Formats: sequence, structure tokens, C-alpha cells
Amino acid sequence: CLQDVSQSFVPRAGSLINTADKIIDVIYLKYLKAAITYDHDRRVETYPYARDAIREAIYNALVHNCYMFGSPIQIRISDEEMRISNSCILPSGWTLETLLGPHTSEPYNPNIARVFYLAGYIETWGRGVEKIFETCEELGAPKPEYSILGNGVTGSIPRTPKRHF
Repeated sequence: CLQDVSQSFVPRAGSLINTADKIIDVIYLKYLKAAITYDHDRRVETYPYARDAIREAIYNALVHNCYMFGSPIQIRISDEEMRISNSCILPSGWTLETLLGPHTSEPYNPNIARVFYLAGYIETWGRGVEKIFETCEELGAPKPEYSILGNGVTGSIPRTPKRHF
């Protein structure tokens, strides 16, 4: 079942930080089903995607998006993966390997990156993709896959192993 989150949440006004929070909430409250278990008398909800990885991927897309193209950030959720795509202009000479490896940060939107950093949404610049990989690994999820096509970057974050979702 493929669900296109991009069309259900199109912010009309407000800050980009509020938009970031709302996107995460919409994904987890409307589009994902949690496995419910109980630890003694406490309800435990386990979602099929690493929340910290999704959060970091959304923040990366918002911070690095090339807004002049007019293309929305696209989020698609299927039974196997969540795909997050945005338009971008990579720094000169960068390749997919550069993006996936250790690198210095050269945000396309340094002012947006600075605001997200000062607000505590991103730790340090240049570690976003690394954090996504680390979070997925901690939960036992397969490694994410990234691709670059033209002026677009897509991150595919696999679903964690099924636990009765």
C-alpha cells in the first residue's frame, strides 16, 4: 500500500520549524500503525520506522531543499520503505559517495541550517545522513539507501523487521 504524505500536508503559512514538527506528527499519527504491547500495566507503542531516523531525514530535506525549484519535498510510505525526496544543489564536486561518507557541511540554505541548529533540531552540520544510518542500525533495520537523480536526492529508509504492525 503506497501512501503519498506530501499531498496530505501542504503548509500554507507558519515557521519552517513548526512545519517540521507537524510533518513528523502527521506521519506518525495518520500514516503509520504502531504495534501495541504491554510492559506490566504500561502500554508500549512500537512503530515500523526508526523515529529519530525519519525526523533527521525530514530535517535534512527541509534544511537542504532548493526552494527556488518550486518542487515540494516528497514523502512516500509503502509497506517496505519510506522515501523522502527533495530538490537540491550539491556542492561542486560532490557525489553520492561524498554525501554518504564523512564530510564537512556545506548547507545549501545556511540561514535555515543555523536556525535549526540554534533551536536544537540538528546537532552539528554534516552528520545528518550518518545519524540516520546509526539510528536504523540500533533498531536492527536494514541500511537506508540514497540516490541522486538530476537535482534531487532521495533517501529510502527501510521498515524495521515486522513485529505485528
